Amino acid sequence: MALTHSNTNPLHAGTISGIAARLSSPTPGVTLLQSSAAYPNLAPGATAENTTDYVLSLATGFIPGTLIELQLDISADGGSLRLLYTKTAGTYLTTTMLSQNCDSGAPGWVPAHGAGDNTVPWSISSTFCGNSPKLFHTNANDGPAGGSSARWERLFSPVITIPGDAQWVEVEFDVCYDTQDDPILRTLAYDGLFLRVADLTPGRTPRSVLAEAFEDEFTTGTLKHYPKHLPRSNDPRMAPSRLSLGSDKVGTVGPGANLDVDRFTRSSSASSTSQISVRIATRPIFHRP
Repeated sequence: MALTHSNTNPLHAGTISGIAARLSSPTPGVTLLQSSAAYPNLAPGATAENTTDYVLSLATGFIPGTLIELQLDISADGGSLRLLYTKTAGTYLTTTMLSQNCDSGAPGWVPAHGAGDNTVPWSISSTFCGNSPKLFHTNANDGPAGGSSARWERLFSPVITIPGDAQWVEVEFDVCYDTQDDPILRTLAYDGLFLRVADLTPGRTPRSVLAEAFEDEFTTGTLKHYPKHLPRSNDPRMAPSRLSLGSDKVGTVGPGANLDVDRFTRSSSASSTSQISVRIATRPIFHRP
């Protein structure tokens, strides 16, 4: 079994060099055949994968579905880091619990205003990003007179019941967006979209959690995780600082997340009731001199 891992330099102003890592596993029946690897130098904002695959072998009789615990110790010029990761073994049986398009509207999806001086409703559009009908929310500098256009809106999915014997849930959307890019800070988003998942199971404390807080894997197209980050602000009309979708490059991509059900529900013996929340944040049009 060959493994790759991506390292990113998101914050440092200079290049990070001398990156190397060693992989180990405490799981019985797992042997590392190739445990060490190096990484290319990382310029600010760059991401790169290991130059040599990590390779592990599973013993005869290793039970499919057993979780493999992995530990990756990374060192580089100026620091070190330990990452823990749980990998599944085997191929899971899948069951589709919800599959929808907007050909007949959006039954079960409920809009809700989050904050802002005005409420701008979601609609069904067949003119943005192709001619197929899709849920649409405009990104415009359209605040009321004397007010601000900053706001955030929510869109709640139908309630989904996850069987008690489920270990993982895969969430996948086809998303198309056209928002403002900063010409200098390429990961900064002034407008964006992000996902939350709510646990609405009777008898449990209701909670809404960012999808990436407990995901096993999160991708946007071929990119790992979200491509943008909403800036911090004390304005209650603006969504809090967080990772988001957003770009002025129009095209259809999808946030896809493999969610760890046990970690989210803290139970593997009873079914759980969940709901996906799509949240879009809009800020005043920004012009950098």
